Amino acid sequence: MQPAGPFRITGALGYCQVGKVWAAVDGQGRQLTVAVLEPAVAADRRWRDAFAAIANSLAQPAAGGQRYLYADFTANVPWVAYAVGSGPGAERIFQALGMKYQ
Repeated sequence: MQPAGPFRITGALGYCQVGKVWAAVDGQGRQLTVAVLEPAVAADRRWRDAFAAIANSLAQPAAGGQRYLYADFTANVPWVAYAVGSGPGAERIFQALGMKYQ
């Protein structure tokens, strides 16, 4: 499922057991990667909380401090978007959750 956000999805990049990563571009022309939980997974509050917690924890200086540009952790299908070239992409969220990203 493609998320609704302040960007336009341009293609799929990869997936894991609990979500997908999409390529996107925002209104300022910045290239993004967007991690999105699968709808069935998003129905589980524990996964939603873990997804948000990992995104926020990875933004801390001790974890490399890569802030996301956009996120909606309260959407029916939570998502988080990172600028391309500012460090690892959105797949980092799923890897930090212990998922095998492809």
